Amino acid sequence: MGATSFYAVVDEKQENLIKIFKDELGFRICGCEYLYKINFQNAKYSSFLKPLKNENIHTACSFYNSNINSFNRFLFAREEYQFQNNCKKYVFYNENNSDLLGYFEVATKNNFDFYINFSIDCVYNIYLLDAIKFIYASIKRKTKNFNLYIKIKDYFINSKELIAILNENNSEFISKSKILAKDYYKEIKEE
Repeated sequence: MGATSFYAVVDEKQENLIKIFKDELGFRICGCEYLYKINFQNAKYSSFLKPLKNENIHTACSFYNSNINSFNRFLFAREEYQFQNNCKKYVFYNENNSDLLGYFEVATKNNFDFYINFSIDCVYNIYLLDAIKFIYASIKRKTKNFNLYIKIKDYFINSKELIAILNENNSEFISKSKILAKDYYKEIKEE
């Protein structure tokens, strides 16, 4: 009740499941998600990431949404309440601390597999590796054995460049998944 849309992420190798979502349930394919495993050993990093403070959630939400392609924004834009979860959240700003340039969220369900969801300003793509190294080192301080994954979603403006950065830096490609959406918007026809 009250939902205008929702989506499912399905590994593209599961063709039968994708077919069920599309043909039986009326979903449409609206994007892809690429999953990479991060393998850093003794990674050197600079500590430019800072924990996200609750008073900055509005700014983080606006930043996250502004980096989504305009034609996908209505489906994938997040609301402020979605930033109030139990995930570790980090941000980095420009030199004046006036503009947000990156948002990183680290989620886990089992304290063994950790997933990075993020948004980064196109001009600062190069800082992705430093951010990953920082997050890797932060997890390693608390957990000796773990897996770290990062998700690249192609509905972000700079997704192609981010995929290239991960490929060039020996990150292990794990899977490509289709993002399927079901919308409950109804078209209003003009009289």
